[in-house]
Amino acid sequence: MSRDPTAPSIGGFGQPDYLAVLHGHHPLGTWSVIDSDEAFVPLAVHDDMVSFVGHEDLVDYRAPLGAGAGGALIAFLEEHHSLSLSVDSLPAEAADLIEDAARQAGRNPSRTEHETTARLDVADGFDAYMARLSKKERHELRRKRRRYEEELGPARIARESQPGPMLDDFFRLHRAASGDKGQFMTEAMADYFCAVLEIDGWFVDCLVDDNNRVTAAAFGFEDRAGFYLYNSAYDPGLRHVSPGIVMIGLLIEQTANGDEPVFDFLKGDEVYKYRLGAQSRQLYSVTA
Repeated sequence: MSRDPTAPSIGGFGQPDYLAVLHGHHPLGTWSVIDSDEAFVPLAVHDDMVSFVGHEDLVDYRAPLGAGAGGALIAFLEEHHSLSLSVDSLPAEAADLIEDAARQAGRNPSRTEHETTARLDVADGFDAYMARLSKKERHELRRKRRRYEEELGPARIARESQPGPMLDDFFRLHRAASGDKGQFMTEAMADYFCAVLEIDGWFVDCLVDDNNRVTAAAFGFEDRAGFYLYNSAYDPGLRHVSPGIVMIGLLIEQTANGDEPVFDFLKGDEVYKYRLGAQSRQLYSVTA
């Protein structure tokens, strides 16, 4: 039986196998998932509270799966009346469902704005996307790619769907970054990314130069709804030729010229996303 997400375009973040990996590597509370033919609701219980599996910094979208998700959540909340409910990172459709379930379970739910994701509509192709950019941003994207190619040769993307040399390059570039980013890729975090990459739909995409050197790398998910950019890094020694932006431009082009209508930068309000034409998608938290 199909268990479709209760909110559209959430990528791999609602997948049961992804959430099992996430909980296994970064547990946050006790696994209390509702898993039936009609519903998958990824609950975790901790400190007299029930939330969804995984820390909000690692999960960009949350939504239960299946037509029976609302009823299953109602039954859980009625049975566990002493537990408070708190769920973040919810698209509007999922927030509606959880609010309604809480209300039917006798709770008094409250919704607040959480974070936003940034998304590009590329359904009409790359040329149309470029035409929508401002003249300045269109010129900058082309100029950076031209400068990169003058120094390092034709820009091209290589993809890896299992742990291997390109994932190692992704880790290497991450650890070469300055500040907090350079401290992010601990051995425990690297183990998590290795496990996620073994799930269908997740990939490492690398920008490689004429000598097959990886100059930037992106970790993401792809499905019929779009491409989701989960994490990325670039060689800081090549900052002068903008490998990070060149890679993202190529990934947008691949998405726009493929069958996916959306390029999703996921959470974060970095300025470059909006210079590239992204629009915000509001996420919500629901407590009860």
